[in-house]
Amino acid sequence: SVIAQTGHTLEHFVQVYQHLVLDLPVSESHGILGQADIEPVHFWWNFTIMLTLIVVYYAWEFNRPESTLRQFKDLRTTFFVVLLVQGYHTFEHTLKYYQHIQTGSQGTPGLIGHLLGSDLIFFHFWINLIVYPGMVLLMVLYIWHMQLYPAFIVASTKKKMKSGQMQAAR
Repeated sequence: SVIAQTGHTLEHFVQVYQHLVLDLPVSESHGILGQADIEPVHFWWNFTIMLTLIVVYYAWEFNRPESTLRQFKDLRTTFFVVLLVQGYHTFEHTLKYYQHIQTGSQGTPGLIGHLLGSDLIFFHFWINLIVYPGMVLLMVLYIWHMQLYPAFIVASTKKKMKSGQMQAAR
């Protein structure tokens, strides 16, 4: 999902680039895959990312007190922030999809568009700029805590044991 989210975040970078640098109006800044810039695609994309995060949460057993991952506060905090932001993002696209079904129009305002009346291109850019690095950080922290750090501990313990045996033999 991190690889897929990389492409999605790149798509938002391109949309902002098209708007700010190429001076295209927001209504014409659709990114690389312009045909996919429609409400149903955004809804299902964000729903799938949220579902993936929930599955990962339970697969990593954060919900179990005896889980080894629960001891790593940085990992839990990062996961909570990513879940919270992506949860709101999914809610926003659920509302936008509902508005799309009701009106038949693309580019519906969602909640934030009604409240702020702002160009949503920047709002979604910033949300993805929070979620994507969070997902990358989760992957890096997971690899560190579950793969690299234990290997480091084992290697340093073996080294200490070996040097202790060598000193005892002297």
